[in-house]
Amino acid sequence: MSSFGTAAVLQTEDPNAIKIRMKVEPWDTAYCCLPMIRPRWYTYIRENSIEQNRPCFCPPFCCMQSCIFDNVTVNYVDRSPFTPSCFGMCPGKFVSAYETMYILYCIPTKCCYDLFCKCILGESVVRVPCDNKICKRCGCACPYLTCIKDSEKIALELEKSRERAKGGATVVPTAERMEAN
Repeated sequence: MSSFGTAAVLQTEDPNAIKIRMKVEPWDTAYCCLPMIRPRWYTYIRENSIEQNRPCFCPPFCCMQSCIFDNVTVNYVDRSPFTPSCFGMCPGKFVSAYETMYILYCIPTKCCYDLFCKCILGESVVRVPCDNKICKRCGCACPYLTCIKDSEKIALELEKSRERAKGGATVVPTAERMEAN
């Protein structure tokens, strides 16, 4: 019988802390009409997972701090959306949504997005089934992070996290570290 919390992906470099590799910055206009929510919004790319808080509130009846509810999620890098899709046949990849902005596969729409939408919606990171033009442009992209800045940089960091997990746990489990000391 295995004990709780012993999965390889849950082991961290420091047994008493989880290293944050990147703090994702929200787009300037994200939640602009809700100043009481903005301070609680965050996304951290951590050494073994991604953690997000997307606070909620009860409109239109309440706009006080007591009506805000945290909505925290954690996705570990050994589970979806980091793992291969299509029954393991497609490795999948995180990319900036800019790489998927095409109509009829060949007409780029990035300039239209930048002109009309980016000022309000910011940038996005999406998950595509495969790292080829067909999958990126066919409409198969699944949004993962939205209303953010620096989508290319964030997509690259998510890919690094996925690659570290795919290479196996390089971290020595906590029990072995304690025995070595």
